[in-house]
This record gives sequence, structure tokens and C-alpha cells, in this order.
Amino acid sequence: MQGEDTWEYPWWVLLPGTRIDALQTLVPGYPPVTPEQVDAIVCVAPVPTCQHYLPTGWTLRTQGIVSYAVRP
Repeated sequence: MQGEDTWEYPWWVLLPGTRIDALQTLVPGYPPVTPEQVDAIVCVAPVPTCQHYLPTGWTLRTQGIVSYAVRP
């Protein structure tokens, strides 16, 4: 989950070999995945926005401007 002015490219470098899917998208014909389809959520947005995407039972952790949650 990316905020308005953040780029996804650094994640390609920091998480090599990882499939990165979008929980939100503006690309026509490219639907977002649901949180139930992923093993982890990485979010660069305000914490309340990140919490909106969390499935029940997932715990959000924050490190600086990045929040993340993994499947329990």
C-alpha cells in the first residue's frame, strides 16, 4: 500500500525475488488483490490508512514511515 507521493521501486531493491501485488490500483483492467491473498502487507501511508487494509487478526507494526503486518 503506497501513499500518494511514494514510489514502489525501492521495494523491488529491498525485497528481491518477492512478488509485489497492489492492494490499491488506478490501472484500468488491473484489479487490486485482497488482503486475504497475500502473506504480508507493507504500507507507506498514515497508520489509520494502513489499518484500513488489515484483515482481522493481523497486527500492524511501524518502523519510521513504514508499517507492516504479516499473516498470523
